[in-house]
Amino acid sequence: MPALEPVCPHRLSGPEDVIGEVRRLLVCVIVLAVSAPAALGGSAPHPRQLGPFGSGANLYWLWHAQGKRQAVVVFLHGLDRSELNPANHLPWIEHLAQQGDDVIYPMYEIQPGARGAIRHTLDAVGPALRRLGRTKVPVVVVGYSRGGRLAVEFAAVAPAIQLVPAAVMSIFPSALNPLAEETIDLRTLEPSTRIMLVVGQEDSREGAQELLHRLEQAGFPARHIQAVVISSKGSFHADHFSAMQAGPEARRQFWARLDRLVRSVER
Repeated sequence: MPALEPVCPHRLSGPEDVIGEVRRLLVCVIVLAVSAPAALGGSAPHPRQLGPFGSGANLYWLWHAQGKRQAVVVFLHGLDRSELNPANHLPWIEHLAQQGDDVIYPMYEIQPGARGAIRHTLDAVGPALRRLGRTKVPVVVVGYSRGGRLAVEFAAVAPAIQLVPAAVMSIFPSALNPLAEETIDLRTLEPSTRIMLVVGQEDSREGAQELLHRLEQAGFPARHIQAVVISSKGSFHADHFSAMQAGPEARRQFWARLDRLVRSVER
């Protein structure tokens, strides 16, 4: 299984060095070059959105991979009423389907920020996988904002539905609100899972730092954590809402990274 893209030019001699380097990336701005742009799509048929299926907070939408299925991507949205349907992320989701990935978009809540998000995600993803037809392809979880934190937490409890995600891309994760949300024990996270923590040059690092601390406290292997800083460039501003963009720079910095993460665990 090939390694993920390097996050810095330094030599890391042990877990303590890796944690230190991840912390460094979360508190300072660096420029990361991406070697290959995301595919912009070709003549493939337009991916078809299926659903919603289920009911209440267990609703979910599906997209079938075009061509041979290579992976399943679970896409967890952020904290806003507009995020309760896939519209904000549709170009990215359709790109994933064109790349050969089935996609599941759980609604997981009716009222943004309500308790029970993880339970509703489990109650949606289980039936979604059965509807897609379970095959031996890897499952990758990507989450944005609140969903960025939930993606890691979902990976920790996914064995309850006989699922062990191969990788998680946590984009701009928000901090946990323990008064309104459950606190998930991350010690159940499969040690082989790869976790990519993504922060933005013009966005807060608080949620990512908190999540990193929780992973460290849970004893999760530091070597399986990768930190990435999305950099502003020209008219592209790497603020909290940049992950919803579909322009060339967003595709290069967000979409291409997820594509490479998915392809790496396929092997």
